[in-house]
Amino acid sequence: MPPKKGQKYRSKPGTRIGHVYRTLEERIEAKIERLESGCWKWTGGKIPAGYGHIWGGPEQRRLILAHRATYELYRGAIPEGLTLDHLCRNRWCVNPDHLEPVTMKENSYRGHNPSMLAHLAGACMRGHAMTPENTYHDHVHPGRTICKTCVHAARERRRAANDRGEA
Repeated sequence: MPPKKGQKYRSKPGTRIGHVYRTLEERIEAKIERLESGCWKWTGGKIPAGYGHIWGGPEQRRLILAHRATYELYRGAIPEGLTLDHLCRNRWCVNPDHLEPVTMKENSYRGHNPSMLAHLAGACMRGHAMTPENTYHDHVHPGRTICKTCVHAARERRRAANDRGEA
């Protein structure tokens, strides 16, 4: 039935007249630029963190991360409980050969996060040694350690601000 005057035409997915729907694979391929380095650069939309994304289509009706979509398309399902690590360190790369399923912990250890690099070096973010004498163990978050030197310095800054009448 045609729409009444002033109404927009609504239709079910896949039934629009004169419109050709492309498969998810075709839409993914249209947004990949293969570079000489071996990386597949995602030329479509990206989230603020730099990872590509694509609309999942009528069957999913949500945005999905492009590197996950290409991995599942060319390699199969991502094992339960694992995340994909970019071996090339390029978040925009969607080459399944550059992606490896690992645990979130392993992915964190491999990353270049400043706090992880400090942790691996045995120090806090401000460079204080994380020795047993200089470490609190957080009982709220088991496994998390807190630098005593940093805690004492923050306490002193708050006391000084209160003495000056600052809130």
